[in-house]
Amino acid sequence: MQFKTLLPFFVAPAIGHLLQRDVTGVVSTISKITDQLKTMNTTLDKIQGPNDAQAAVDFQNQAMELQTELQTATDSVKNSTAFSDQDSSTIAYSVVGITDVTYAVLGKVTAKRDVFDQLGGSAITDFVRDELQGLQNTTDAFAAALTGKFVKTVQDVAPLLVSALDFHFYQTIQVYVK
Repeated sequence: MQFKTLLPFFVAPAIGHLLQRDVTGVVSTISKITDQLKTMNTTLDKIQGPNDAQAAVDFQNQAMELQTELQTATDSVKNSTAFSDQDSSTIAYSVVGITDVTYAVLGKVTAKRDVFDQLGGSAITDFVRDELQGLQNTTDAFAAALTGKFVKTVQDVAPLLVSALDFHFYQTIQVYVK
């Protein structure tokens, strides 16, 4: 009988550690995604003309890696516990912090449309469009997974950020539509 009374005292620290790891892991993943976007942004600067095919291939590989990272992050968030008020706030601020670099990458991809066309015509621009669509889909899935774990007050404002990201993705994708 005394063991049953003491059990919560043994279990609570272990559970608290697991919950903290979820939040720490999510913030770490968002930081990793930010770093990947910064790398993509730098790679886009290297794509200046038809002689920059290697940089374009690097960008393609980075986009595919980012999609994989976003999918892994989505799966991880889906398997995590719901976030507390503080955790929701911490993660939401991390997500807001990623928007500037996302917009910078999308802006450069928009500006590089003619350069991508010089690199391989419609085959390359179609591929860029498909990569953008894939990134939008995985970003939306990650956002949906996060939103489902936030407290209600953060859930209520999350669609504003997601719709702004979707709008920027949409504008960029439209540049690559035939």
